[in-house]
Amino acid sequence: MAPTNALVRLVASVADLRAGRLVQVLPEYRLPDIDVLALYPSRRHVSAKVRAAIDFLVNAFSGVPPWDET
Repeated sequence: MAPTNALVRLVASVADLRAGRLVQVLPEYRLPDIDVLALYPSRRHVSAKVRAAIDFLVNAFSGVPPWDET
């Protein structure tokens, strides 16, 4: 299983963790921090689609992960 698939499945199971339907096996384990890079050819003429994608990534990967929220 690719690491991104595992992360998507973890995010999808947050509600089950909070409801007690799932139990953490290794509660002390933390996923390593990762860098997400967006590469594009020029800052001068960024299309609206590229700008929207970058804004989405910034929003999606900032803050506290849903499984760590209380």
